[in-house]
Amino acid sequence: MLLNDLLRYNFSGKTQSSESFLLLSDTATRTTGQDNSTDIPSIHGHQPNKYGSGWRSTVLLQIVLGVSILILNFALTIWSYGTLPIEKGVATIYQGPCAKTKDLVTVLHLATCILSSLLLGASNYCMQMLSAPTRKEVDAAHARRKWLSIGVASFKNLLYVDRRKTFVYFLLGISSIPLHLLWNSAFLESLASNDYVYSAVTESFLEGAPWNNSKVFLSINEFPDEAQAMLNHHLNDSLIRLNTTDCFNAYDVTFMTEYSNVLVVYNNAANINGVDNNSLLLQGLNNGGFTQSSSLTRCSQGKWLCGPDPRCAFSQTARDSGSPWNPWDHWGLNIGEQQRDPSQNLSSIKIKSFIEYCLAEETKRPCSLAISPPILVAVVICNIIKILCFGATLWIVGSQYPLVTNGDAIQSFLLQSDTSFKNRCLASRTDVQKNKRFWSDQPLPIMWHGRRNVWALGATKGVWLATFIPGLIFIITVVIVGITCRLWVGGPSAIASEGFGRPSLSNIVFSSDSPMTNSLLANTPQLIVSYIYLAYNNLFTHMLATAEIISYSTSRKHLRVAFSRGKQRSRKFLQIPYKYGIPIMTASIILHWLISQSLFLVRVTVYDYKGIPQPDLAISVTQFSSYAILFALCMGGAMLMAVLIVGVVRRFPATMPLAACCSASVAALCLPYHGQVTEKDVIMDRLQWGAVRDESSEMGDNSNDGVGHACFSAKGVLPLVVARTYA
Repeated sequence: MLLNDLLRYNFSGKTQSSESFLLLSDTATRTTGQDNSTDIPSIHGHQPNKYGSGWRSTVLLQIVLGVSILILNFALTIWSYGTLPIEKGVATIYQGPCAKTKDLVTVLHLATCILSSLLLGASNYCMQMLSAPTRKEVDAAHARRKWLSIGVASFKNLLYVDRRKTFVYFLLGISSIPLHLLWNSAFLESLASNDYVYSAVTESFLEGAPWNNSKVFLSINEFPDEAQAMLNHHLNDSLIRLNTTDCFNAYDVTFMTEYSNVLVVYNNAANINGVDNNSLLLQGLNNGGFTQSSSLTRCSQGKWLCGPDPRCAFSQTARDSGSPWNPWDHWGLNIGEQQRDPSQNLSSIKIKSFIEYCLAEETKRPCSLAISPPILVAVVICNIIKILCFGATLWIVGSQYPLVTNGDAIQSFLLQSDTSFKNRCLASRTDVQKNKRFWSDQPLPIMWHGRRNVWALGATKGVWLATFIPGLIFIITVVIVGITCRLWVGGPSAIASEGFGRPSLSNIVFSSDSPMTNSLLANTPQLIVSYIYLAYNNLFTHMLATAEIISYSTSRKHLRVAFSRGKQRSRKFLQIPYKYGIPIMTASIILHWLISQSLFLVRVTVYDYKGIPQPDLAISVTQFSSYAILFALCMGGAMLMAVLIVGVVRRFPATMPLAACCSASVAALCLPYHGQVTEKDVIMDRLQWGAVRDESSEMGDNSNDGVGHACFSAKGVLPLVVARTYA
């Protein structure tokens, strides 16, 4: 009780006497490795109730962020259900030019990626707090000859920490999954696609020459009135004349939005299979959507432009120079096509002439921005869970004194030494993991070699593999799938005309009536990218934590702890400084956005050839964009290369072993000479780690004989001597 009262008196802002600190030091250093049951709060007293500083203020900001996002999502959900007509889980909130609609969708996807990445970063922050062990939990692990991670998020720690923290930890992780699988598809582009009738006619048709339906080649769908309707439009001068090149380019599109029915005009010498005296040569239906009655191959709009060659080799002349274009030079009848006059018993269409121009019916259907209220409901639920988890983190961790940073661990082991690790002052994390002698009762003297280790060694092999193996597998898989899809649909040359994130029915991966189903498929890569971000962040955290603790051996400074007292340092970040954290978060947001443009959800609204919308035929499709995939691969590869370069090029000073993030090696770093007491006010002073003198010995550390010792001290320290042994 006396010890707690003394500390509470100090935390209230008053100064302890020298006698109080001597009592504290003597009490703390008498605790041995066999008696480590005392928890940190019983030594430090309860944390003062200061929610405006330290890690608590950061968690409060995260709660404010979560509530703000929840209000936005909840308002959108209520508004969409209350005011918008919803069909098949989708409601239209804007109609306008397709270019503007695409820009709106792009901006909304970017905003969604920013908000989801901020929530992911907040979750990662709280997960690191939740996996941080208390001193009591560290001592229990050491008693079992196990070490815990300090200053980094760790699954291993969850086996030893409070079960409440473990539950909240996993709840935070699980609630991130639906957010990344669904949220990005809450806003989607809805495109109009026109069915249209193409009619091959001679120029005399436009001048009123007779035509006979009985001699016309038609699809199963008959259009007895369409020829006359198009003729009337021509007579009223309401059709747009297109030369062969413009005609081909206008109709060689995935979604036909600008034009509808078209007259393909041949010269008067044209006839079909040698049959004269009919100015209407052929008619067919092209399905711009997903109607079941397509006279051509399903979803193969524009096939009539190309003739029998699926790659449109015959049409290149029209593209290049407007020279003769005749897709029906020799075209076998497809399934679903038939002759009006079965008596002719023909198996192919032959028109021995060439197209002069086209007359097209202009429509310019608007595109729409749509919202999916069911997806928003799922997002709101996950959003609420996140906020509750942030609050639970503040409540549970706030009642404890976790060792969040390496500075917290140093402070704890300076106040209460773990003497089971005496005579091990140069033990690195590798010694703790692999040297069985570390956990024995025997001393572990180690010769100092003075190597400048690369930053990569600040993290374990497991941390590196957990980042690079999934990252490389993801990149290789995307490359293989992307190349396969691209070669299968259109070939490499199609990439140039495809555009960045532009919808294209030729790039369909999956189609379904349910936007939820398509969203799960389209956003699966987002989940993988989220994991890679967490692993990437954890890798930098290990390296920066090692750099920070080694910095105590190069200069004298106050401890950086999760909750500072006096002149101790504290930051709102846990381990990654803003100069690293902001670029990492920005890169993650950009990668998430590029993935959202690589695989995305599109809604297709179909109009029949008479201009009547067909809501029953509307469908959601998942599509890929080769351009966006290339950019995403470059961004992902650049991120992996960046951390690899940092890890290999940058080096730590040769002044301290690599002990960061390992509770046992940090404990060994902090032990004073056996029998000595912790220096007065040591945790409040500017500290430095290095070789120290044994004041009880006549021989100082400057001697070249004997075994030296290194630890943290508020007094002067000496650099380690190469080839000298320390314990």
